[in-house]
Amino acid sequence: MRLNKKCKILELIETVDEGFDYIESNGGDQARDMLNDCNYALMNILNCNEDETMIRELIEEATSEISCTYDSLYDNNLLKNSISLIKKMTNELKNIIINEIDTQIEIAFMPYKASMWDSLESIWMEAKEDPNCDCYVVPIPYYEKDAQQNCTKACYEGHKFPKNIEITSYEAYDFENRQPEIIYIHNPYDFNNKLTMVDERFFSFNLSKYTNMLVYVPYYIDGSYESVEEHSIFGVLPGTVSATKIIAQSNIHKELFVNNGHDENKILNLGSPKFDAILSACKKNTEIPSEWERIIRDKKVFLFSSTVDDILTDSDWINNVNKIIDHITENDSCVVIWRPHPLTEITVKTMRPVFEEEYIKLQDRISSCSNFIIDTYSDVSISMNVSHALICGYSSILFQYLATEKPILSFLSKERLDKSRFYCTDYLGAYFTNEGVSIADFVEIVLKDKDIKKEERMRRLRSSVTNLDGTCGQKIHHRIKKDVMDLLLCRL
Repeated sequence: MRLNKKCKILELIETVDEGFDYIESNGGDQARDMLNDCNYALMNILNCNEDETMIRELIEEATSEISCTYDSLYDNNLLKNSISLIKKMTNELKNIIINEIDTQIEIAFMPYKASMWDSLESIWMEAKEDPNCDCYVVPIPYYEKDAQQNCTKACYEGHKFPKNIEITSYEAYDFENRQPEIIYIHNPYDFNNKLTMVDERFFSFNLSKYTNMLVYVPYYIDGSYESVEEHSIFGVLPGTVSATKIIAQSNIHKELFVNNGHDENKILNLGSPKFDAILSACKKNTEIPSEWERIIRDKKVFLFSSTVDDILTDSDWINNVNKIIDHITENDSCVVIWRPHPLTEITVKTMRPVFEEEYIKLQDRISSCSNFIIDTYSDVSISMNVSHALICGYSSILFQYLATEKPILSFLSKERLDKSRFYCTDYLGAYFTNEGVSIADFVEIVLKDKDIKKEERMRRLRSSVTNLDGTCGQKIHHRIKKDVMDLLLCRL
């Protein structure tokens, strides 16, 4: 029986018991209408649960006693005995519903971009194996915006998710009526994103009206912040405000949410499922796409990840990308896999149109390079697993890649290397151009397998992030399941 249904029945039984108290206290004609109402309520419970034998037998016994009670309405002693007997039956009925009938929980996972599914995947993997849970993956539609913040293009990525996931159409999943006990989201923005916007029906404040537990799991891994105020840009958004629970990746991450006004009990420090995803990928023999295999062969592979932040803050972004290409592709023993952020194209078009022409030339140039690959797969773990090292700016991929134990070169500013910052993930064990390591130096480190910072890098990571052992999804599922059970049953 669905948990929501159980709770509605239990609440109704509580109301019926209050009615019996009224009948016992008043008796006579005043109690007759209330007795009719109590009998009607119990019959409604029976009609909705005829297949539950224990419920049916108890209610039939109780309604039979109610029929006899009409003759006792004017005799206080008989009425008291009759009501006492009926309430014993309703108490037993409550006990059966709580303890004897299996509780089912419906969970809806509502991602919007397939490339961000790794923030929810390990939770889903645990939940779908739980015999007491019915899980639905419901990718939701979204819109791309133009420079004037108008929604210009409708998008849906349900077809881009891994083949092992049974996708439920958002048109077929009527969450308003189904009212799932738990909904997971990874988009906190609602109308606050300048590049994309989910369909208004799926805004977090609307979802929260139809579930007992709206859980926000960040689609990214957090790095560091100069101050609590800086974190508020991401920590105080419609989705974080509407959520019943927020999943934090570390203790510092939790503290930042709390210091930005969220209730401490709302923030669960359980880690990031994105680490689960990369740790799982590292254990597998990744099937290299055939078109990549012909290029890679026995060469060293450098994953180059560019971000929206790079485009927005680096006025010389195109030239800097070209320099990276030059430094690595000129070496025949190296291959570059470039993974541009999924929103790169729309960012260039809407927020940096000055780059548009040069960006097209850059793509043309790349297509002519014999040792260059553009990764357009939704699953980032493929290129993470295939590569031997990462080159990137400030991004979630930087922090996620730390778990692979492979070397990283980053172009972080000196401000983002300040040891006094709040580190949700300690990434200071990577190599940095601002600390004197050039691209040529880094290529040499990788080619000669001389990663002298590996031990420090892993020590920093493990001391800063929670559950870096592949168990985040498991722990999130079981904690949220427990919380939703407690949340509903404590209302009684």
